[in-house]
Amino acid sequence: MSRFDTYFLMKEADVIEYVKAKYPDFFAPEAVLTVKEIGDGNLNYVFRVIEEATGKSIIVKQAGVSLRISAEMKVSTDRNRIESEILQIQDKYAPGLVPKIYGYDTVMCACAMEDLSDHALMRYALMRHETFPRFAEDISTYMVNTLLKTTDVAMEHKEKKAMVKSFINPELCEITEDLVLTEPYNDCNHRNNVFPPIADFVKKELYEDEALKLAVAKIKFEFMNNAQALIHGDLHTGSIFVKQDSTRVFDPEFAFYGPMGYDIGNVVANMIFAWDNGRAAGADAFCDWCLKAIADTIDLFCEKFLVCFDACVTDLMAKTPGFKEFYLESVLSDTAAYAGTELIRRKLGKDAHAMTITLLLNSEGKKMGKTQSGAVWLDPEKTSPFDFYQYWRNVGDADVLKCLRMLTFLPLEQIDEMDKWEGSQLNKAKEILAFELTKLVHGEEEATKAQEGARALFAGGANTDNMPTCELSEEDFADDNIDILTVLTKSGLAASRSEARRNVEQGGVSVDGTQIKDIKAVFAKEQFAGDGVVIKRGKKNFKKVILK
Repeated sequence: MSRFDTYFLMKEADVIEYVKAKYPDFFAPEAVLTVKEIGDGNLNYVFRVIEEATGKSIIVKQAGVSLRISAEMKVSTDRNRIESEILQIQDKYAPGLVPKIYGYDTVMCACAMEDLSDHALMRYALMRHETFPRFAEDISTYMVNTLLKTTDVAMEHKEKKAMVKSFINPELCEITEDLVLTEPYNDCNHRNNVFPPIADFVKKELYEDEALKLAVAKIKFEFMNNAQALIHGDLHTGSIFVKQDSTRVFDPEFAFYGPMGYDIGNVVANMIFAWDNGRAAGADAFCDWCLKAIADTIDLFCEKFLVCFDACVTDLMAKTPGFKEFYLESVLSDTAAYAGTELIRRKLGKDAHAMTITLLLNSEGKKMGKTQSGAVWLDPEKTSPFDFYQYWRNVGDADVLKCLRMLTFLPLEQIDEMDKWEGSQLNKAKEILAFELTKLVHGEEEATKAQEGARALFAGGANTDNMPTCELSEEDFADDNIDILTVLTKSGLAASRSEARRNVEQGGVSVDGTQIKDIKAVFAKEQFAGDGVVIKRGKKNFKKVILK
């Protein structure tokens, strides 16, 4: 019996085992694999598993019972089933324009798919003002083929109605109905975040414009009731991968049978956002490309639509002269309307808070980011309060005062006094930085615990109550023993057994202060009873491991 026979939300340490269990033929049995969570979306958890020797890779995407962005937002895990099936349908109609699906697991609510890491996420590429000559050609082909070919015009009517039934998506449709087509015009749920300088504009032009609200009401109910085509439902530039010679659309978890114009309008609106960003940055050539891409997308869509209509039409009445032109005109009318609602909703919507600062550079002029192993998450599930504290406690001497000035709310006069500090006094400044930032993100109680735990580790304190802790269960032991590689992976100090092996072989692992050099070292179950043992990897990574 596999532990993947019952649903649980996987972490990085689980995914390699999962891939080997569920897709045993994808990698060679002896392959050394690594895994990393790469998802930055709002809904799901996305992992990349790669074979170190060959570069062969696979993507695993799992749905949680709540959204990744918020534990309070509960949605059906069926969304990943919908996404997997729809990508397979879209691959049939628009081959080469979506990622390949290798399988879907109904128990773990996870799908495995083609890795497109050689592409760039279009949203970020456009923020860098990159241009893509094939985009209009590819996206128009994708939309014509996936939309028109899933309508009553092209499909047998009973088959189409069965498809409508299979892809009902009420929870995610509700998000669109609320956040895009209701709340921007009423603030009925008090979630709109209005930039103060435009408050009067929003009140007059959105909340009090009855003609606008009537128009939006009409297309809201069009969205809710017009089961026209199998639409993507969330076709923005964060759902598109691009290269100079390739475009791939992914993430159709919002998909359902709705009006074609919603997808097309989203593409247009997001290209307008890109154009506006370029305009603000003075990127004239990029702006010219954006406008051309919008015009070409619509023109090519119309051309291909009319050709595809003639080639695919099966309904006798749809062959009536003039009907295809009428049909296309209605799609374009919807496109314009939904593009407008997408533009409006980006002005206000669900509350979001951010602090914009100058790019953090260390004393060597390198960014403190993922590529420099300097990224931390605000989510305590991804970076614990203790690890968050330790990150800031370990900044370089030359960077601590800069970080205090940029990231904390301490009076500048107090920080200016620290300019005179040197030597061991800078360690005090690092403690202040770490405490203030941990308090800001996780609250004072967690900041105090993290500080006490760090002092216990690094200042020789005996109290380990506030150290980050991992619990082992009886099932983790074989004959009342557990090996060091398993301890490292179960505790999260190593992402895989191969990484754990390297850590031990390189002399970077100790247990209760004793260096471990043997990868076959084992520990008795009773050692983990009571206060447990402290596992150290490297200079700064610790876990207290106890028996549950």
